[in-house]
Amino acid sequence: MDMASLTTFSVPTFSFLSVFNDFLILLLILGLTILYVAVRGQNALAAYTLSLYISLTLFRNLPFQASVGESILYTFLLQTAIVFGVAFLIHIPLTYVLLMDDWSTGFTRYAKISLLVLASTCFIFAILYVTLALGLIYSVSPIVATLFDPQYFFWWILAPILAIILISRP
Repeated sequence: MDMASLTTFSVPTFSFLSVFNDFLILLLILGLTILYVAVRGQNALAAYTLSLYISLTLFRNLPFQASVGESILYTFLLQTAIVFGVAFLIHIPLTYVLLMDDWSTGFTRYAKISLLVLASTCFIFAILYVTLALGLIYSVSPIVATLFDPQYFFWWILAPILAIILISRP
């Protein structure tokens, strides 16, 4: 190795700010999910997550995917409002039907809630990124794009169901 190649060699630097920017949208969704659990509780989050499955099925099978206007942003916002608005309307009665009594305390309770929050956050982002094409209006980092590639969408759909099953067991 000669000196010329040593001077052009650069070591990648780790920056907390660059990692923060890479996962900014995920951290935003995570914060909103934590706030929702703090206000409404884990039953409401489980009900909303299940209602997202119904809403996503309706969205995929009904003609809401057509482009509404010429603006990609307008189409994305309208489709997002439809999916999450329908999910909210379905979630209201589902909250009263779905009763998961959680008698665990301490670390076990927080671990269950954290598992549900993380799985729901990833599921919401997968819906936004894969189904609603968030990638067209917001450029995500290659790490996030690889994690939420459409070929892995099934696993992001499966994660909240498994989390709900795990937290509902005593």
